[in-house]
Amino acid sequence: MNNTSLIITQSDLDMFLDHLQSGGNLSAFNKTQLSEDLRSATIVSPGDVPNDVVTTDSFIKLLDLESMQEFSFYLVPPARANIKTNKVSCLAPIGMALFGYRTGAEIKWEMPNGFRLYKLLSVTRAEKAVPELVNS
Repeated sequence: MNNTSLIITQSDLDMFLDHLQSGGNLSAFNKTQLSEDLRSATIVSPGDVPNDVVTTDSFIKLLDLESMQEFSFYLVPPARANIKTNKVSCLAPIGMALFGYRTGAEIKWEMPNGFRLYKLLSVTRAEKAVPELVNS
């Protein structure tokens, strides 16, 4: 169901490949999906990642297409994750599901509570996001 190819940097590709090799607490579906996504990904230099692509230090607005509930969070490297300040690790299930996709993409991913279908509503880079969220 993931309907576009990923756009990622080589260092992000390496991080996700390492996570896959280590087992990374991924379901069989998610391992297969992530492997396929990474195999067909477009690799770009850090300065060439389009502004509407999910990467670390992105503020994300997401729609759960089943519940029609919207979610917003800040995607960060694992060491900076803090659910109390709405900062989610890029290696959390939702982070891996969205990473490298552009605004408008629909993504099916197995979450701890079952399969979910999401639509990526918007992506804002940290330098353009709300300062209070970025600096908290």
